[in-house]
Amino acid sequence: MIRRLLFGGGTSLLILLALGGLGWWWFDDRMSSPGSSTGAVEIPVTAGTTWAGAVEALRAHGLVRDPWLFDMRARLRHRRVPLRAGLFVFQRSWSPDQLMDKLAAGPDGDDPDAPLVFRVIPGENLFQVRETLQNLGIAGDLFAIDRRRERVDALEVGAPWPLAEGARTRLEGYLFPDSYHLSRHNPSLDRAVELATRQFRKVFKDLERKHAASYAAVRREFGLDRHGIVTMASLVEKETQAPGEGPRVAAVFYNRLRKRMALGTDPTLVYGPDTWREVPAPRHRKDPTNPYNTYLNQGLPPGPICNPGAAALAAALAPATTDELYFVARRDGTGRHAFARTFEEHRANITRYLRAPTKGPAAAEPPTP
Repeated sequence: MIRRLLFGGGTSLLILLALGGLGWWWFDDRMSSPGSSTGAVEIPVTAGTTWAGAVEALRAHGLVRDPWLFDMRARLRHRRVPLRAGLFVFQRSWSPDQLMDKLAAGPDGDDPDAPLVFRVIPGENLFQVRETLQNLGIAGDLFAIDRRRERVDALEVGAPWPLAEGARTRLEGYLFPDSYHLSRHNPSLDRAVELATRQFRKVFKDLERKHAASYAAVRREFGLDRHGIVTMASLVEKETQAPGEGPRVAAVFYNRLRKRMALGTDPTLVYGPDTWREVPAPRHRKDPTNPYNTYLNQGLPPGPICNPGAAALAAALAPATTDELYFVARRDGTGRHAFARTFEEHRANITRYLRAPTKGPAAAEPPTP
């Protein structure tokens, strides 16, 4: 009797296992089989859309026949993840597995209702920013604004008028490096400039308050107004790669100003509408027609050469306390410099770092007498 029961139970179990196997085979085949039609379907997924909402959109477009089975399969395959907003492109020939893979992978394009993001990167100059604006499809010319005194004055950034002799721009240095959101459907150049200069005013005001004592000392000794500080900060930005070195680099430049030594910083050599893409070279150092040439001209250049970030602005406002006059890139992959007080020490650093085999990207050329 017991044997019959065991035999009967074993048979039932085998039948159940067989049915389960057939069910899994059917389920797996249904989820992995391609769709029966062709063509692409574009579905925008906005911020906050749930997984269930996206699956319902797929069902409404005829891509998913059974949302419940689709959701169960997604859970088993660990594809049920938070969705990123954007425009998804699905192929009708895709299997359910491929559809959920696409949902998990992310969109093909931006959310059509998301703002357009305009970014200014620390160290970029106006010529680079103009290209960024053009690539975003924003109509207008940045330099048309730059040339209008009343427009720049209204931005209240502190750019002087008239410009110093030889200066090429007024807005350079005042488009603060950050990300700004614009209307995707009607992006405005004026709005982009307004947002970036407003952020500059805010950041500079905060730094000015934080470093009030050192800023006052710099003003007394060097006679630098806001424009002069931004110009100095732009040099620090271009010469600094390693975090924390900005105040020390700024101190070298201030020390050289004290001794009426040329600043000798390479990035100034190629600031201009026709040269900003070039790499500084010995021929640039010998160009007497370039007012930004800090090898042949003493003092700061006629204006900023890039848009500095907060760290560079802070370094210009509050330089380190040191009597160093030189620095040279270590070229060890860290972006750091070797600093020196005397020209003999500087020459030894040049021999050690610039004439040794290169292990990493070098920073800009160091100041020389």
